[in-house]
Amino acid sequence: MNIDNKALIIIKIKADARKLTNEHTFFRRLLNKVTQLNLFSYL
Repeated sequence: MNIDNKALIIIKIKADARKLTNEHTFFRRLLNKVTQLNLFSYL
């Protein structure tokens, strides 16, 4: 495997990891909003 291929794979892995992190943050925020709404509906 040459260096160019390795670099491309590393870049792709980093991009995928960033995307996963963004999705994770988004879902956590969504979950927080849902829990806040649920708490308010019980008040």
